[in-house]
Amino acid sequence: MSIKNVVNKRLFFKNGSDEINNEIEDEIFKFNSSEKILCIGDVQSGKTGVMIRTIKKSLAHGYKMTIILAAHTKILVNQTKERVEQEFENDRNVSIYEIDETSYIHTSLRYVNQHLVFVLLKSSSIDKTLGELYDLIEQHKTWEEGIIIMDDECDSYSMLSDGTDDRNADSESLSIAMKINNFYKKLHGKNGKVKYLSITATPFDNIRFNYENKYDRSILLPNWKNPEYTGNEYFLKSNCYIVPKNFSYNDHTTWKGTIDFGIECWLTATFKLLNNPSNIKLIEDLKNKEHKFAQSIIQKLTQSEFVININVKMAVHEQCCQVVIDSLSDFDNVTQILLNRYSDIDKNSFLSFIEDLKNNLYIYTVNKNEKTWKYNKISKNFTPINKPYISGEEKFQIIIGGNKISRGLTINNLITEIMLSAPNSKTCCDTLLQKARWFGYRRETAKYIRIITNDNIKEKLTKSQECLDYIHKHGNDINALTKHIDYIEGGKV
Repeated sequence: MSIKNVVNKRLFFKNGSDEINNEIEDEIFKFNSSEKILCIGDVQSGKTGVMIRTIKKSLAHGYKMTIILAAHTKILVNQTKERVEQEFENDRNVSIYEIDETSYIHTSLRYVNQHLVFVLLKSSSIDKTLGELYDLIEQHKTWEEGIIIMDDECDSYSMLSDGTDDRNADSESLSIAMKINNFYKKLHGKNGKVKYLSITATPFDNIRFNYENKYDRSILLPNWKNPEYTGNEYFLKSNCYIVPKNFSYNDHTTWKGTIDFGIECWLTATFKLLNNPSNIKLIEDLKNKEHKFAQSIIQKLTQSEFVININVKMAVHEQCCQVVIDSLSDFDNVTQILLNRYSDIDKNSFLSFIEDLKNNLYIYTVNKNEKTWKYNKISKNFTPINKPYISGEEKFQIIIGGNKISRGLTINNLITEIMLSAPNSKTCCDTLLQKARWFGYRRETAKYIRIITNDNIKEKLTKSQECLDYIHKHGNDINALTKHIDYIEGGKV
């Protein structure tokens, strides 16, 4: 069955629609057969939650195994595995294993009475990992009881049945996708119960590829129009975007001015967040509540993160980090500048905030050579320490990076970001929207969020929203939709 026919049968979910009343997870298991399903959500709108609920639903349907193809980076694999472990920590019927290119799949696992969840890193050696996993599956004929494969951040590549549809696919991504696809085809050929769920927040590449015989069904997550979600549409209507003057990618002297301005924005917004009387009262009301949602709000109102994403090159990350260290090492000067500039700031409260910052500030470069620095009040400088970045683990965190912080990574307490890494041309909607890590459920903190970017990126975000709106309105007309976003072809917006 082609996706074109399925879309015309209106299997897209729409918020508030009476046409389909089942939960997404019920719809995934609507047919007790092997199939490929494309699941489209929005950036940081809760797709991991859908994955977790799908695992729970698979247990109810007797499925024996879940394979999560988590990400291309270790930090995202850890993030996904941690979320899954939290949900099933008290369930003895579920065992969770993390597998990367250095791990070995042991066939001596306690297999008979448990549902196994494997979290995989999508690396170039994934064929070895999948081969070992396939041997385990074949040994126990797991396809007879049921396997669900969840390909997170799938893009267009995971639907490939061969190497012919390789537009815009780099060789490594294409190679990984073909290995994943071959793994699915081998399991599908067993005529058992194998569901392949591709999950993406950026559907444009998927839509403009030839869908014929690629997916059996497509589901649009209903949280696109969730009033609590703060995504592209919300932030375009807010005053969060700031365009610095005279910034140039080729002039490193302008980077320092932009980063210093970003630090100023972050410190000012964080101070206002922490000292807002309404926020303080809300924290007081919630602090005795043990519900995860209450604790999440408290964390958002008491912690703050600043992201710098100017370029994908590690050398640039090092340069940006040094600018931040140089600027913040002289806290007295920074404090005086802000007190002089903002006359409405209470001096004693701000000085107390700065002392809190000195005690709890960490700087991270998130790339292949990850490094961390902590401010030392005695030496009045930043000292390197051995500590990986984890969102929300420390009160004040500055994160500097490129590719590793541009996709999938949840930055829970983001208040300020310098986002200038998109080039002046050939930036498609998919890539740009994934970089927008300030999207999410941020109603409590949205008014404090400031994004320092350029006019080119703002224009592309506006064009991206036009495409998203068209998907919401005309999701059942794949031909019109493909034509409407055709100008994205080749990375042009």
